[in-house]
Amino acid sequence: MIDFWASEHSVLREKVLEHALLTELAKALLFDQGVTLEVLRPEFDANGYDLVIEANGVIRHVQLKAMRQGGKRAHVDIALALADKPAGCVVWFTVDTGDLAMGPFLWLGGKPGKPLPDLGNRVTRHTKANAEGKKAERAGHRRVPIARFTKLDTIQDLAMAMFGEPDPLPTTRSHAINGTMTGNGTEYDGPVGVVEPLIGMDAPRQVIRYEQRDGKVFATWIAPSGAITSGEVPLFQNGDGFYDVFGRFLGDS
Repeated sequence: MIDFWASEHSVLREKVLEHALLTELAKALLFDQGVTLEVLRPEFDANGYDLVIEANGVIRHVQLKAMRQGGKRAHVDIALALADKPAGCVVWFTVDTGDLAMGPFLWLGGKPGKPLPDLGNRVTRHTKANAEGKKAERAGHRRVPIARFTKLDTIQDLAMAMFGEPDPLPTTRSHAINGTMTGNGTEYDGPVGVVEPLIGMDAPRQVIRYEQRDGKVFATWIAPSGAITSGEVPLFQNGDGFYDVFGRFLGDS
């Protein structure tokens, strides 16, 4: 059996934890905010970040740091190059050694679209000494104490810190954005957004698909609770008459 925390498995551990964090972050963004994320990885580690993540119109260059729960580490080393990125940030998270559950999270970054705060002037040193027994300075890095980080208890808090709140979604009355409707194997353009609340239903509901069945229109949506369900979409009255979910005029009665 692999000792996940052994030093010889540091690369494996780094990748497993990276994927685990991205999974939890993607779930939080999708089910709580109705947005997806895109992930890019650098070819090599020379610019101070592990990942580039885009969500909700915000691009983040992210440096990841992990620590076992109960760990006593009091600082991390951060490359100055990360501060040159438009919205660089550091996510330092703790991990349960048993089931890899994550949290709390330590956050260092500006508001969405803003760069890192000042990293201070404490220059880091190499961990290994040279032939003279001296540990040379790493001029391009700064040692940042844990006190500079903000503690975030949940992955939802982290998602909000990184990408902010999603833009308000238009209702079906506005017919403002395109989505997909399926009917008899054919796709149609239609609005996808927040449909009108119904009594006893989770609302607002993020519509992800419209479908035509037997002449009626049904919507599939994700509720705030994370449940994915479907239901018939009512027609809408707007001033001069009635419209369907695609903005087509159906008549004045």
